[in-house]
Amino acid sequence: MPEGSELNLFLAIVNPSKEQSASIDSVLYDALEIYPTLDAATIDSRAVGEGRLLVGWVSSSNQAAAPREYVHEDSGQVVLYTGLPISSDRSVVAHRASELAANWDRVAGRLEGIHSLLRVTSDPARLEIQTDLLAYEHVFYRRLGKSWVFSNSVALIERATSRCDLNIDAVALFVSCGRIASDFTLLSEIKTIPAVTRVVWDSNRDDVDFSLTEDVGELFQERRPGLDSVEVERLASDLQNLLSVLDTHFAPLDCALTGGKDSRVIFSLLTSAGISANYYTHGQNRSEDAILAQQVAATAGHRHQFREIPERALLSGWEELATAAVRRADGMYPIQHVASLFSANDYYDGRLSIRLSGSGGAIGKGGGGQPRFYSWKVGTPDGFIKHVGDIMAHPRQGLVRPEGLAAVKRVVTERISRFLESGIVTSDVPEVSSAYEGTARGDGANMRATADVRDTFSPFCTRAFQRASALLRSRDKITCPLHRALISRMSPQLMEIPFDNKNPNWGPEQAWKILVKGTYSRYQRRIRQKLFGKPPSRPNFIVQNETFDRCGWLEYQLEHARQRILDQNSASLWEYIDRKRAEELLSPDTPAEMRTGAARGLYQLWTVAEYQHAR
Repeated sequence: MPEGSELNLFLAIVNPSKEQSASIDSVLYDALEIYPTLDAATIDSRAVGEGRLLVGWVSSSNQAAAPREYVHEDSGQVVLYTGLPISSDRSVVAHRASELAANWDRVAGRLEGIHSLLRVTSDPARLEIQTDLLAYEHVFYRRLGKSWVFSNSVALIERATSRCDLNIDAVALFVSCGRIASDFTLLSEIKTIPAVTRVVWDSNRDDVDFSLTEDVGELFQERRPGLDSVEVERLASDLQNLLSVLDTHFAPLDCALTGGKDSRVIFSLLTSAGISANYYTHGQNRSEDAILAQQVAATAGHRHQFREIPERALLSGWEELATAAVRRADGMYPIQHVASLFSANDYYDGRLSIRLSGSGGAIGKGGGGQPRFYSWKVGTPDGFIKHVGDIMAHPRQGLVRPEGLAAVKRVVTERISRFLESGIVTSDVPEVSSAYEGTARGDGANMRATADVRDTFSPFCTRAFQRASALLRSRDKITCPLHRALISRMSPQLMEIPFDNKNPNWGPEQAWKILVKGTYSRYQRRIRQKLFGKPPSRPNFIVQNETFDRCGWLEYQLEHARQRILDQNSASLWEYIDRKRAEELLSPDTPAEMRTGAARGLYQLWTVAEYQHAR
């Protein structure tokens, strides 16, 4: 495991018990079991308001985290952050907590980057927590009577309070969809604070107040077919400014290149601004991603590194890696992605890096980047809700019981209804839901799994990109006009290099073809199934592609997966998951090809089982 760390964990308790006040330091010390690179010498806590408010923290050593300063403490207040906040106007150095403390009222709720902020004052006793634009940096809470417990770690909350049961709806969501939605965690009584939310408590009130600092619905009021050249220029400038801030303090930046549009936009932003970066692609072999990425880097004369992930080394260290990833992400990191953690650790060079990510780019592609969310029913709210629910509720070859699928659809219905009530029209719901809940919850958990060695920044998770995307009508974004405009504006030669199979270089005149083809393909499949029965199972791209042989990994680890999953006897785990079907699929007598269609569901069930085992 890496020796450095760039992480800060906190625990804040409103109306703590005597036991909690006495044990907070030991609870924080327990976090070193999950994050062994944290520095025990940084553990500290403070009680204010005659003990009604308690806050504690543990972080990396100042030397390891430099130039980050996670915590500022003086006689009147404690200010800390998690993740990496960025000031777009450069008025403060936002990764220094002392500057956040001096400018709190002006900057809290206005910063960019994936982060959360916390301030505790003593006179008056007051707690403030602020989540970021899309809540990629997760902050959790639990209410027990008059007591509220907040942390950026579910494990810390549970250890500071009492053991929770699994949330059966969340388990069904995770096994079916591979991520958690709404305000769920995998535990029944611990919730997630939404995006752009300020949490406030002070000694003059009995309850905690949750309020939005920005109205997402207001972004989607003015719609148009496209942006003009001046607006594209302004967007590029705003995004480059943020990258320049990072370059000033954290150079060189790390940028993963693929064959897709998101990483190509980031490459264009960097090269046209003259910002250097380490470009790389990781995988098991020289896949299409790696070949296209190398071509992209060569257009500007940059070196491209292929970071090989040897399968034998990955599989031999699988159990340790999977356990570490699942615990760090509080069970919400699907372990089929463990290769990313292997790569982050194996290529760690002692430098606490900033990884530039394409996360969030789907909001600029219409339908959350998936045209399948559109259909002829899109204009009818009830029909649209059913349509999206049918897509999201995946049975995973019978692993998820019908009652579990109904629970998934119920959560989807509640999410969509909430967005519709805020004034967002049905055609915008998939991308807004993807940006503000789906992708944020999934990618945020993935980022937490590698938080020991790197921070993450995405230019797509910024106000500039979100606002530009919100100006465009959803149906016009299916051909990725923002991505194409930015690439064409800054690096037009990159449009001549093909994109990967997932990202064909569609032009605006082909939008109608995408919709028609998607709708036709769905109905064609249904007709074939009725006439000839279901086709043989085939693996989902997320599980099986030319970069990673995840189906092969599952076969190699089958006995371990079988034991870990079937050893779990929690009634809440099997409430919505079919144990008998899991036994059939995991049996060594079942042919491997029968497992391919269920591989993703099995991995996700395995993740929950690992989480239960590690708690």
